[in-house]
Amino acid sequence: MSKVLSLTILACLALVAGCSTRSISDSGYDSGGYYGRTSNAFYRGELSEFDVLGIDQGAKPSDEDIARALSTRQPLSLKRGSTIMLIQSGALMPDDPMTKAFEKYYSIVSFTGIPTERAKNP
Repeated sequence: MSKVLSLTILACLALVAGCSTRSISDSGYDSGGYYGRTSNAFYRGELSEFDVLGIDQGAKPSDEDIARALSTRQPLSLKRGSTIMLIQSGALMPDDPMTKAFEKYYSIVSFTGIPTERAKNP
């Protein structure tokens, strides 16, 4: 299996596992808190599946594109020890507990989860 496919699978799994209503990178718990900090200064929003997969949201796939994708699909598998890209959406780098959990099974390459083009969501 190609590394690109393995990384894409991991990115999708990370996105699904990280689904919640509150960002771990900018939880809002310390808003106006003891130290007067109002938010995470590095936080610029969460990644979307389009950010991770590099899909142009404005592009309209044709029926041929869809048929080709369906005809070339392959079963997914990720073997222990495979190299994967680890991303924590909204965080500069994945946190230590997440990194340690994945290192038990995979060789990881950490990558930032901060979006490059969007501003912080209100």
